[in-house]
Amino acid sequence: GHVALVTELKPGVVVVQKESDGPKEQYFVPTGFAVVNDDSTLNINVPEAVPVADIDIEAARAAQTEYTNAFSAASTDEERARAQIGAELYGTMVLAASQDVFA
Repeated sequence: GHVALVTELKPGVVVVQKESDGPKEQYFVPTGFAVVNDDSTLNINVPEAVPVADIDIEAARAAQTEYTNAFSAASTDEERARAQIGAELYGTMVLAASQDVFA
């Protein structure tokens, strides 16, 4: 077996394949944790997972623009931090929806 390992997931695509010869499914996750157990199984814990095919890329682009504009207009460190997180999250979502991770 392996020593158990916990690692943080950053915004991006998680590929799920339930069986070795089964289909691969792509999900966008905003954050979370991956836990590799000592028996080599993997658990992924995320607040939500959206099928990449279901992402409305235009809505994600609009949200990215909104957060980018909010960053420019921010007057406090907290406002800038929130806007930066939003812009980066939606930017990653746009990238995920516009690329095929299997290509």
